[in-house]
Amino acid sequence: MKRMLNSFATMAALAALLPMTAADAANWPARSAATPVTQARGYVNIPDAAVPRDPAHAYKALFDATGAPKDPAKPHDSFVRVGSLINALSQANVPAGNIRFVMVFHGPSVDALLTDERYRAKYNMANPNHAIIAELKRAGVQIFVCGQYMAGTDLAREALIPDAKVAESATLVIMRYANDGYAVFE
Repeated sequence: MKRMLNSFATMAALAALLPMTAADAANWPARSAATPVTQARGYVNIPDAAVPRDPAHAYKALFDATGAPKDPAKPHDSFVRVGSLINALSQANVPAGNIRFVMVFHGPSVDALLTDERYRAKYNMANPNHAIIAELKRAGVQIFVCGQYMAGTDLAREALIPDAKVAESATLVIMRYANDGYAVFE
């Protein structure tokens, strides 16, 4: 049941991130500006929504990032997704203290956390994720990387940006935060 609820929540979150077409614009309000995470997307405020954003509610979520960047020249989709949700909640006057987001990276997604030097060696360009990571960190997002993946691939800590905290394993991070009441999104 929890997996099904997470799937529905994931679909709803993804739907909020879809680009609006010209035809949609006639039926729905315009997408708001992307703020405070400018590297993410804005949000469409749905009039008379059945489940509106509530400033008194604590939003606790863990985002499990595993996939390689779809386009190494753009911010990783996981960062954009989290930033867009922060924008949506912030624009509904949800206090920063009620937005508790955690991200855990393992597998090919770890590339998003590489230093410019390591990213450049792999993709021939600077890491495009640094600006959105800085905005997410200012918004209070915690970023973890799987120590088991790093050990298995012999990836040195120095290869990662300082904001990425090395955890023993991604699975332990997911279990701990799930046990503490965080919704888990894949």
